[in-house]
Amino acid sequence: MADKTLWNLNLLINNPSEENINALVKECEEENNNFVTKWKPRNDYLTDPYVMFEALSDLEKLNRKQGTLSPASYYYWLKLEIDKNNAEIKSAINKLTLKAVELENKIIFFTHKISRIKKRIQQIFLQSKVLEEFHFFLENLFKEGKYLLSEKEEKILAVKAKTSMYNWQEMIESLLSRESAKVLTDGKLVEKDFSSILSLITNEDQKTRDFAAKAFNSILKKHSDVAEIEINSILEDKLNNDILRKTKRPDEIRHLADGIDSDIVDTLIKTVKNKFDISKEYYKFKAEVLNKKYLEFHERNIPVGKLSKKITYNEAQKIVKIVFGKLSPVFEEIFARFSENGQIDVYPKKGKVSGAFCAHDLKNYPVYVLLNYTDTINDVLTLAHEMGHAIHFELAKQCNSLYYGASTATAEVASTFMEDFTLKELLNILPNKDSFTLLMHKLDDDISTIQRQVALYLFEKDLHKSFREKGYLSKKQIGEIFLDNLSSYLGPAVNLSKGAENWWIYISHIRNFFYVYSYASGALISKSIQTKYKKNELKIESYINFLQKGESQSIKNLFENLELNITQKEFWLEGLDNISEILNRVKSLKGAN
Repeated sequence: MADKTLWNLNLLINNPSEENINALVKECEEENNNFVTKWKPRNDYLTDPYVMFEALSDLEKLNRKQGTLSPASYYYWLKLEIDKNNAEIKSAINKLTLKAVELENKIIFFTHKISRIKKRIQQIFLQSKVLEEFHFFLENLFKEGKYLLSEKEEKILAVKAKTSMYNWQEMIESLLSRESAKVLTDGKLVEKDFSSILSLITNEDQKTRDFAAKAFNSILKKHSDVAEIEINSILEDKLNNDILRKTKRPDEIRHLADGIDSDIVDTLIKTVKNKFDISKEYYKFKAEVLNKKYLEFHERNIPVGKLSKKITYNEAQKIVKIVFGKLSPVFEEIFARFSENGQIDVYPKKGKVSGAFCAHDLKNYPVYVLLNYTDTINDVLTLAHEMGHAIHFELAKQCNSLYYGASTATAEVASTFMEDFTLKELLNILPNKDSFTLLMHKLDDDISTIQRQVALYLFEKDLHKSFREKGYLSKKQIGEIFLDNLSSYLGPAVNLSKGAENWWIYISHIRNFFYVYSYASGALISKSIQTKYKKNELKIESYINFLQKGESQSIKNLFENLELNITQKEFWLEGLDNISEILNRVKSLKGAN
């Protein structure tokens, strides 16, 4: 019987033999070539709404199951995430990537031509009832036209993207994933992989976590020279791309891609930064609870108190199933299917990427969740978090393939929504004595998701600014910028101990430029949705409808449909006030004890 705690990639490709993979690649090439043959010689779709509808319908069909080498490239990427140092898989990915870029460049003419349509015709298309289904897709293409280079130049940028950026990122992840060290576990020295070492840093036993932190810092220091070259290389590549596209600010393209106004992101960042006193107050309180003068940098997320017992993965499944079932049978069914079908890879192992994520590709292919489960509270919440993403991606399959997925600005809403309800369930089912511990964990999580991610966003802004002023940044300079921004939300109660200056090395999301704001926005928006739901001002059907829309509307409109106005600082302050309320509650619980 197949192990259901491992990915079942047969759902994606039933027989992944070399012959079948080659057949899939050939089929993909043929579909792409058919599209190119039909539309490249023509320009009538650029002026006639009816012909444009036919052309976009063809693109939508192509994007359902083929795209550029899906599912072959998706299959090998998933394989690599659980076996980061497999040279054969890397070889296959490199070959497929070259082929994918070739196919992408063949069809780039289509969206490129559409983005350059004259303003007068753009308005005709946007007002056309015939093209109503594709309105938002066209609107985005017309906005992107401002930043596009010539078709030939865009092809060059596509060709160089892997070697000038993605390979660098892959290198750092690969180097870290192959690391292991002897750490203290249950009083014994045991060899542990990188992900497990990272998990032990928050162990309740001080000797265990200090030992793990020392090993973790040593690994990061070992790779710091390489990481210095890596980050400078991708910063330079980003600068060159921004110069070519004539952007006004480094985060401009991110906001455009996410369909969110820069003004909204700026308001979010400024509002949270002005409330960094909440996180500073929390860490001061946490240090007092732990009878410490201050927390070491690696101790900021250690658990306060101890739960009655560890939570196994089987128990975590039951808890999450209950939570999802209470909210909607739709959520419960999706979770049951993922658990039964082998769409969740559960436990850590050497060579497997650290952390957790939810992976999706095209509309017609399965979604997968990766965990590194080690029986902690955080692991239970991570399961709920990643399944929130998975549910979002599953429900988004209701829209057409051009809108399939979730914008960065909406993705974290579904995940934190499920995570928060799971925490509430833990508060209900675990003994009362665990409430203080769980709420302290909730504060750890909220502050890491909101204040920390805003600090990291500000770190990115300073990083790009400094690089563009100096031309190159040493690891010492990068570390100083990192610690300066982290200290702004941590405050004096957290000691930026030796080794902390290198922690930027393992944070993969800062390589996905300016992505991290979405964690903060998602958490705060999720809090507002939860509040409306609890007050019966929002039905779960409306929330499901929001998830089903995928990327078919602007961020502003998606949330306006839920009667949320994310343009105002007052909106973000409401969510931040919720964190203050939880902090006051745990202070009172501590006083009562």
